Amino acid sequence: MEGSYARVIYGSQNVAMAKEQPSFREIVEAAARPYRDLWKSDGQLNLGALSRRTRETGAYLSEASLSRILRGEQEVGPKAVEALHTAFNIPRALLRGEPMSSDVERLLTEYKLSTLLLAQRIERLPKDEYYALVEQVDRVIAREDRLKEAIKTGTVTPIDRAKR
Repeated sequence: MEGSYARVIYGSQNVAMAKEQPSFREIVEAAARPYRDLWKSDGQLNLGALSRRTRETGAYLSEASLSRILRGEQEVGPKAVEALHTAFNIPRALLRGEPMSSDVERLLTEYKLSTLLLAQRIERLPKDEYYALVEQVDRVIAREDRLKEAIKTGTVTPIDRAKR
């Protein structure tokens, strides 16, 4: 993959992650990877942008705290766990460094093989193409959410294609 990231997790490394507990840094970097604005041009995680993201999602964690936690100078407290769970939907138990729970095991095993193989191919994309694909997925999800909301509020009437 073009560009550099502090650590990129690929298929065989996922198996290793499932067997051994990933570090807090690895978890945060893996969760932040799809967000171009959270990375500096040199491939380092932008802690200021990460802090702003936690503020935008409602559970603020300061840049200074993030820096100390990621350097291992500060314990991962409940505030950090909640902020990163809220910002990225990372399971709290994983952030707390607890042994693999059934929730985390389910996350690692619930996807179909075709989805995992697609994810493996996506991970190999050059950096710019990877982000373009992430943005396209985000647009599709946002469009579907808007459509579901419009149907729910009654401003749009669904067409039953089977009856056409």
